Amino acid sequence: MGQSNSAHSGHIMRGPSLRQLKLGGIGKRRFNNSKNLSHTFSFPDETLKPQQLNLNIATEEELMTLPGINRALATNIVNHRRLIGRFNRVEDLALVSGIGAQKLESIKMEIYVSLSNVSGTSSRASTSLDSVGNNDNQLDVNLASVFDLQCVPGMDQELASRIVEKRTKYGCYNSLDELAKLRGIGKHRLAMIKPYLKINRIPNGTVIRGSTNGSVSSSLNVPQACSTPRVNNVGRKVNRINREKITTPQLPRIEDCEKNVELSPGITENEIWELLSIASPRPYMEHNFHDHLDRTSIRVGSWNLSGFNSDKASNPGVMEVICRTILENRLSLLALQEIKSSEALDKLSRELNSPKLKRIKDWRENRRQWRSVHLGAGLAVLWDASSDKCISIKDQPPSTTVFLPVLASIIFHVNKLDLTFINVQMHDPEDNKIIETFVDAKNSIFLGDFSVANESSNIYNEVITESNTAYDIEKYLFKDKIIWGKGSKKLFDTGINRVVRQGLTHLGIPQGWRWGGAASNHCPIWCEIFTEFNDP
Repeated sequence: MGQSNSAHSGHIMRGPSLRQLKLGGIGKRRFNNSKNLSHTFSFPDETLKPQQLNLNIATEEELMTLPGINRALATNIVNHRRLIGRFNRVEDLALVSGIGAQKLESIKMEIYVSLSNVSGTSSRASTSLDSVGNNDNQLDVNLASVFDLQCVPGMDQELASRIVEKRTKYGCYNSLDELAKLRGIGKHRLAMIKPYLKINRIPNGTVIRGSTNGSVSSSLNVPQACSTPRVNNVGRKVNRINREKITTPQLPRIEDCEKNVELSPGITENEIWELLSIASPRPYMEHNFHDHLDRTSIRVGSWNLSGFNSDKASNPGVMEVICRTILENRLSLLALQEIKSSEALDKLSRELNSPKLKRIKDWRENRRQWRSVHLGAGLAVLWDASSDKCISIKDQPPSTTVFLPVLASIIFHVNKLDLTFINVQMHDPEDNKIIETFVDAKNSIFLGDFSVANESSNIYNEVITESNTAYDIEKYLFKDKIIWGKGSKKLFDTGINRVVRQGLTHLGIPQGWRWGGAASNHCPIWCEIFTEFNDP
């Protein structure tokens, strides 16, 4: 872990750690109530900041001069800073991979966070993102494609798509401040991404116009943390600190921690989830829904949510993935399997109708009129009850009391047609015999998990022929299907269907001993169906 012996050690002059030195003249600070002094203690004397390292502008080489920080950890810090834009607190460093609370505690006295990039506050006066402010490395928002904009720190695919979409619809931007009006950006995020962007103008002040469809690729040299040695062997001046004169930080008691909603000093649980959400990008979705069809239609689908109980529904990452997947794919009627309780289903419905998660709030096409029915023993139905969808229950059977039900049916009136919606969860190949008795139901569609179905059966008229609908196809084999009932294909089939495989993971979902797991082991599937008769 000896960082001072790196390849650039001949250029970086760094004395011993602050913890190993003494600074004369510093007396003991006294506090009226010592129990209010938590382990977030940082030295209060502003005169020491020039001798400490500014996390927001430090290079990898400078970070490697800290105790216990090697090249890999320094790279992780720089990459994390690039992702979130800047550190707002010293405690934010604990979220960096490989750091944690213990390592942060060992280097806390050597670092600080400045809210402004003031020259001279670190051994490298300019920002460690050297190319910020350099017009040659800034990206012209009137020429950049979606892929170019995604390279900007703090910008995901969704925001990049909105920038290009508005430019395509309304023309070029005249000012970067116009970006603040876009959903999901605002003034705070704009301040984060603004140093990487520009608008080219000719001498008379006119904006240079380019292609607005996002197809023109404008190369962006994303500012990288500079790893070149500092010139003139300039190092941080380190004065000596008399550690005996410094009050020992007092760790909070366990009972106090249990009462505190903050997971660590200055960082709340909601803030951590927001960071994880930002780092979990959503897929780009097409917007030409319904444009090619000559009749009204809706999308119906099926999703086995793999043991969706109340505890799982309380994970914001799981809830964000499920809700956004439903909204992004414009699903109107959904058969759900492995819904372990009505309470879990209610949580899903509430998040769609009264969202608390930012990414669900941001989806403006959501009419927030979702309804759900728990059909019993793991089977449920969720649908969009807004007036433009014209979906209503015509006949609902009582909840099943069978311990392992094979299917549950419910009849909907959708626009001008009745639809027998049959939710299936097979447990044994012999369940085919039960399904056969429902095939002749009028205007029927079977949706669900047919993983144990007998392949030799000839009763199935499948909409989707995917051989494996598991998210991890190397680990699982699932057969989620949509099947036409007798005569239903001619009435409903639009020929449009899909297995959704993108946007199903989130950094807040466990994956064994790692993070970034999927919300379910199954992929959702859907097909688009007509909701009115075909006039001859």
